Amino acid sequence: MTLLAIVKPDYGNRGGFESLVTILADRLRERGTEVHIVPVPTDPPGRHVVGYPMEPVFNMWHHEYFHYMAMLQRVRSLNLSRYDAIVATQPPTFHATGAPVLGLFYHHGRIFYDLADEYVAAGFVSESVHAPATEQIRLVDQEAVRNVAGWLAPSATVEDRLSQYWGLERAAVDRFAHPNVADVPTSPPPGHPGTVLCVSRHEWPKRTELVVAAAPLLSNTHIHLVGGGSRLEYAKSLDAQLAGSPEQQNQPSRTLWANPGPATPGWRPSQLAPSGKVTFHGRVSDPERDQLYAKSGIVVAPALNEDYGLTALEAFAWQRPLIVCNDGGGLCEFVEHRVSGLVVEPTPIAIAEAVSELQADPALRAAVVEGGKERLAELSWDSALAQFDRSLNILLRS
Repeated sequence: MTLLAIVKPDYGNRGGFESLVTILADRLRERGTEVHIVPVPTDPPGRHVVGYPMEPVFNMWHHEYFHYMAMLQRVRSLNLSRYDAIVATQPPTFHATGAPVLGLFYHHGRIFYDLADEYVAAGFVSESVHAPATEQIRLVDQEAVRNVAGWLAPSATVEDRLSQYWGLERAAVDRFAHPNVADVPTSPPPGHPGTVLCVSRHEWPKRTELVVAAAPLLSNTHIHLVGGGSRLEYAKSLDAQLAGSPEQQNQPSRTLWANPGPATPGWRPSQLAPSGKVTFHGRVSDPERDQLYAKSGIVVAPALNEDYGLTALEAFAWQRPLIVCNDGGGLCEFVEHRVSGLVVEPTPIAIAEAVSELQADPALRAAVVEGGKERLAELSWDSALAQFDRSLNILLRS
């Protein structure tokens, strides 16, 4: 019997990727593989990082850099020699050693790769600090990549990143496209088009602020946002600001989300009253999330350059018309405009116009729902696991 370690950072929550790992492990066990999920602590750096004393001034210099390096150190310290193979997941688990490594790869440490320039432009850190940090992390990551024996990627978006940053040819990367990971009723109830749902962590660059800012532009519509995250209070404050100061609705869309949010020096939440048009549910249980899906009529997924698009698959499964932004990465690989959803500019106005169009056109709603069902039907766990088995068998024979 093959003994497999799936190495995954433990962030203490259960999002889409956590559900994916659980399903994958369970399916592999059903097929006779012994699978252990090996967690990697994600605590802040300790007293030493890669052999150097962790002075407070260093962490202030670039806390994300030292957090990444601390995680890397923890991964390298894992004793995985008793396993036949290692499945690396989120970064930097591809630094694991002790057995052949298969990278189930969804993203790099993104602020040091595809979001590096955005991170600086948003004001999180200065270019003079971020440039050397990015250079160093890419250097140590590149060294680890040479020891990864095989790669699985869920989307063309991720394949492009592997090629751009690590020079991996597409022929060296196998596609691991899988269905929705959340439990959804076989026949979902019809929703109300006046109820709009966004399921997302409030983190940069998930851009939930775009949905918040679309609310004042919509009549007879209520928006529900589901998810916790470090920017939840910032999103609530934005709702109040826009309600109390309508002139702020004219600010450029990027300024709504491309900023440090609550980490902005001197930031204080608005003392104005909320608009009443948006409900922030925070983190909810799966049954509570399902109740909101059952009531919703339209789903919006505004994230920037997503790896895959689990939100799209969930909306398809619930048979809800979906709106995504045209820079949504993997989301856009699932949503063809006016066929399986609507693809719009990443602005509150464009999102509000798309919501209004779907509300006013039942035939369009029905058409894109049908397109989403057809797109979802193209994916199956049998196909995904067959590809996983092929990649793993090649790894074990090498």
